[in-house]
Amino acid sequence: MPVNSFEHYPMTWKPDRAALHKPVYRSLAKLLEEAIVSGRLPPNTRLPPQRELADYLDLNLSTVTQAFAICEARGLLYGITGKGTFVAHNRDVENTVYDFANGAAVIDLATIQPFEQTGQAQVRACLESVLNYSKTGELLSYKDPFGTFYHRSAARGWLENWGISCAEDDIYMTSGIQHALSVILLSVFQAGDKIAVDEYTYANFISLAKMRGIKLVPVKSDSNGILPGSLEKMVQTEKPRGLYLIPSCNNPSNTCLDMRRRMDIARIITGNRMILIEDDVYAFLLPACMTPISALAPGQSFYLCGLSKSICSGLRVGYAVCPASYRTEMERGMINTNLKTSSFDAEVMTELIRSGAARKIIAKKVSLAQKRNAVFDQVFRQEASGKRQFPVFSHWLELPDGFTGADLEGEAKKRGVRVWGSERFFVGKEPGRSYLRVASCSARDEKQLKEGLDVLSRLIGRSAQDQREETAPDSSLFPT
Repeated sequence: MPVNSFEHYPMTWKPDRAALHKPVYRSLAKLLEEAIVSGRLPPNTRLPPQRELADYLDLNLSTVTQAFAICEARGLLYGITGKGTFVAHNRDVENTVYDFANGAAVIDLATIQPFEQTGQAQVRACLESVLNYSKTGELLSYKDPFGTFYHRSAARGWLENWGISCAEDDIYMTSGIQHALSVILLSVFQAGDKIAVDEYTYANFISLAKMRGIKLVPVKSDSNGILPGSLEKMVQTEKPRGLYLIPSCNNPSNTCLDMRRRMDIARIITGNRMILIEDDVYAFLLPACMTPISALAPGQSFYLCGLSKSICSGLRVGYAVCPASYRTEMERGMINTNLKTSSFDAEVMTELIRSGAARKIIAKKVSLAQKRNAVFDQVFRQEASGKRQFPVFSHWLELPDGFTGADLEGEAKKRGVRVWGSERFFVGKEPGRSYLRVASCSARDEKQLKEGLDVLSRLIGRSAQDQREETAPDSSLFPT
C-alpha cells in the first residue's frame, strides 16, 4: 500500500494503476509516452519526483526509474540536476527532414538536393558503358554483398583524397550514409546506450536514435564546432558509449572543426574507449583536406564517406570504413538490413571515380554553390561572404528574439516556400536561439532562389518589426 495518501495531493501526472501490466516498467513508460504525445503533459511540464510516483503507484523506485529512462532515451524527457524531470520542449517535433509533397508550386529551400541536374550526362555515359560490359550479369546477383575488390580498391583511392588510409577489407559499400548509420546503430549499439552529439545535429540521425531507443547527449558548441572541454566534462558525468560528428560543414550549422579540436577530440575518444561515428559527407566542400578524426583514432572510429551529395544522389552508394574489431557486427547488420548494396550502382560510381568524371562533377557543384551563396548574401547581408571559408549547400539563419524556427517554417509554407526550423535539429533541453536551415542548392535556378529568399526576408523583417512594436513603450503615455 502507498505510504502516503494522494487523494487530494497535487501531482502533474497521476497514471492509472489498473492500466499497468507486466513488465510494469515498460507499461508505465507507455502510459507516460501516451500522456506526452497526446498533449495531456505539455512541453516543459515538471513530472512528479520518481520516489513520490513510486509511492503513489505502490511500485519499487527502480521500476519508475526504468520507465523514465526509456522515455528519456526516446527524447520525451530531460532531467535537470536538483530540479527534477521535465517533458521535452520538442517532444512533438518531427525530426526527419524529407518531404515527399514537393509540388511544382513550391520553392524548396528545405531538403538539401545538391544540384541534381549536375553531372547527369557523365552519369548517363557511365551507365551506358556498364550496360555494355560483357560481364554485366555478374553485377545483378547476390554476389559480393560488401562490394567487389574492384569497387573497394576504387573506394580506397577515393578515401585517400580525404585523409583516410585503409585496406580494402576495411571498406564496406553501403546504400548511402543513412544506410550506414542505420547498420551501425543497429549492430554496434544497444537500446539505452548514450551517444554524444553536437547540440544541433543531423535530424535524421536523431530520428534513427529515437527508433533505436538510444539517448543522444548534447555537447555545447561555438562557431567552430563542438567544444572539447564541454565534451570532456560530459563524458565524465554521462559516460556515453559513442560520439557522432559531422566535422566538416556540420549539418545544419555549417561549423568546421579545426585541427586543434580534432586532435583534442581524438584524445578524448581514445582515452575513454568511445566509438566515433564520423560522418564526413561534406568534406569535398573544403578548399583543402583536413585530417579526419578517424585517422587520429583509427581503432575506435567508423568513417563514413557519402557520394550522394558530392556526385549523384540517385546512385545510393557510400563508403563505410569499419574498425577491425567490429567487422562481424558490421557484416551481420549489412546482411540483415539490405542483403547487399547494388553492385550495378557501385560499378557506375566506380567508373565515375576512375574516369575522373566524379572530380569534374564536384568542381561544378562547388562553383554553383558559390554562385548561390552570393545570392543568399545579397538578400541576407548580415552573413557576409567574406566570413565564409568554404561554399555551402545550406545556410544557418538566426531569427529575431521571440520567434521559433517552427513559427517561420509554418508561415513560409503558407507562402509557397518550404524551409526547416532549427527545432528539427536540436538535441537537449531548451535552445537559446532559433534558426532556419535554408538550402540554397535545391531551387530550380538563381531566380527562383531569390524569390524564395525574398519571402523569408520579408517574413523575418515583419516578425522583427512586430516584436519591436510589441515591446516599444506606448507614446501616448509620454506626451511631448
